[in-house]
Amino acid sequence: MKLPGSVLTPGALVTVMYGKGHGRHVVKPLILVEQYNIAGAAPNLVECNNANNTVERLLPNITSQVQGAFDFNESLEAAGYDLIYIDFERNLASIAYNAQVVEYIIQQVNAWKSTAQTQGYTTDQNVVLGMSMGGLIGRYALAEMTRNPTRFGPPDTRLLVLHDSPQRGAYNPLGLQCFTRATAVPLNIALLSPSIALLQPSLSSFNGKLSDAVNVLDQPATQQLAILNAFDSRGNNIQPNTFINGVYKDMVDFTAANPNNTSSTPQPTYQLVATSDGSQCGIGSGAPLGVQLSSADTYTVNWLAPIVNNLPGFTLGVRGAAYGLPAYGQQALISRMRVYIEYTIKIGFCPFCVKIPIRFNLLNEEATSPPNTIPYETLPGGFTNLAAESGDCSEQKFPISLVLTTGLYNGPICFVPTYSALDVETVTPATAAAQYVNGITNNPSSPRVARYIAQRPSSTTSTTEYNLNHLTYTARNSEWIFNEIQRPFSTSSTPNPLACESAPGCDLTASKTITGPSTLCTANTGPATYTSPLQGPGYTYAWSASPCSAFTVCSGTGPTFQTREAAASSTGTITLTVNTGCEFSFNKRIVLGAPEPINYVEEPTLSDPCNKIIGYVITNYDPSLVYSGTGLAGINRSLFRVKSGGSAQTKAFTVRATNDCGTTSVSDVAY
Repeated sequence: MKLPGSVLTPGALVTVMYGKGHGRHVVKPLILVEQYNIAGAAPNLVECNNANNTVERLLPNITSQVQGAFDFNESLEAAGYDLIYIDFERNLASIAYNAQVVEYIIQQVNAWKSTAQTQGYTTDQNVVLGMSMGGLIGRYALAEMTRNPTRFGPPDTRLLVLHDSPQRGAYNPLGLQCFTRATAVPLNIALLSPSIALLQPSLSSFNGKLSDAVNVLDQPATQQLAILNAFDSRGNNIQPNTFINGVYKDMVDFTAANPNNTSSTPQPTYQLVATSDGSQCGIGSGAPLGVQLSSADTYTVNWLAPIVNNLPGFTLGVRGAAYGLPAYGQQALISRMRVYIEYTIKIGFCPFCVKIPIRFNLLNEEATSPPNTIPYETLPGGFTNLAAESGDCSEQKFPISLVLTTGLYNGPICFVPTYSALDVETVTPATAAAQYVNGITNNPSSPRVARYIAQRPSSTTSTTEYNLNHLTYTARNSEWIFNEIQRPFSTSSTPNPLACESAPGCDLTASKTITGPSTLCTANTGPATYTSPLQGPGYTYAWSASPCSAFTVCSGTGPTFQTREAAASSTGTITLTVNTGCEFSFNKRIVLGAPEPINYVEEPTLSDPCNKIIGYVITNYDPSLVYSGTGLAGINRSLFRVKSGGSAQTKAFTVRATNDCGTTSVSDVAY
């Protein structure tokens, strides 16, 4: 690709990397919408692994993959895509605000394509790749352009890819939020300095990093992304996300369930697909319930030190910690922050003196978790590691930064739950760790995207990874995204081969069967109904019944199928093929009419010659039938025994098999 050219647009810096053979024309656009970043709102925290997002930082991530060797960047270049990277000027502004920026840029891209057409180029519809928060911004922008085409024109977009994008919100640990809020609570220093006390100073008042951390919490994008927001240090004002369930849903939901839609509401011409960096098998992050996320201890507050140090025997300290959520239904401490001065009274002569410490609290804040809250830190999903991502500072990269920290939890905690990345609307404590594999889920609420992929188990020499760091590009998910980008819109039902695995680590189809009667009788007055064990939006169904001559209806589509017996026959088979983006086949054996003739053979291991017992096994045993008999010593499922009359005598017996259509019997004698 050529060196990037930059265009400063209202609200963003747009970097264009032209595809091969396109000159300086946009022909085949892939619009990349950046993720959440605090660089603009928190300049004091940029040094701590929070540098601004750029296309130059993205390209190495999509070139050097983990868990395989697929070069996403090289593949895009070979396919001739023009990369258009959107770097927002105000990244933490509201999602609706930055969506308008994206709308303007899409309008410009469409204008650039029109110019390319005048130069003889054949242009493609746009593809948008939204990374994390960029997925919400891109989705909102495309929906608004669809609903109001006269404003910026139609989006001319065929696909929106949501890469680990928190469509149902991201989890910003409540303990860390309350912990940070505590640094903005005014300190009680009236006894130390009445004049300074009038200014209501707090820890964050005199520390740029703390002030930035509090400022990040108050930004529109932070609060619009968070599943739960803590607005105070004591957990008394914790609010659920109202943006995603309100304004955002009203904009992006085009279904009849949205009361804002009417029969004249324009429908999207683009499809949505999604990836999650969380476990497709529903395996959690591994973080313990109530895990200690951070701690603060014996911190020196520089601006108070001169005051305290001039008081003989006085010292200043800070102690605190933030914790993860407890089990659902329980409540526990999630944050504590204490700032204190300590005066030591000495009795006697040192070093043999007795020291008595007396403490006075300048700040003492504690927060308890809200009742009945899912322990989000433990869920499957794209994770964050506080210790690994703190850089040179004791601060978390997103969405909250801490500087009063001497220890951060070194392990994954869930950031974007799998259900959120796949846009599953309804989640309960029982389904928050549901499985999403091969296009099917055991969550009654299905993903609201056309196709999706989550993380499969990946083994290394020492461990098995079920979840990945948020916004990881693996060889598998990169190639899956590339396949979706390359997919012709007219053949959108074609399975993406990387989404259909024979050994995905968990199997949601093993115990699933077609439901419906296993016996059909000609005497029945109405058809029998058979139901697919897999059902979901966008699924296709193909039914067949064989032999066709034995059924009144021998083919069909849809999640249910109705037929009945048409002619006398022994058995038949109903077959269902479900396409979820992957294909699954199910068969159900059907007995047509009365049971088929009973076949049996002698089984020596069941015989007891000393007691003149002969054992038999039914070779065509059918568990749906009821078996009985006369002249038997006993019958148990496919096994029955007969007591003979003696060495020169015989014993007559009869075995019967019964279903709703009638009874079939066989008689014989035992010698």
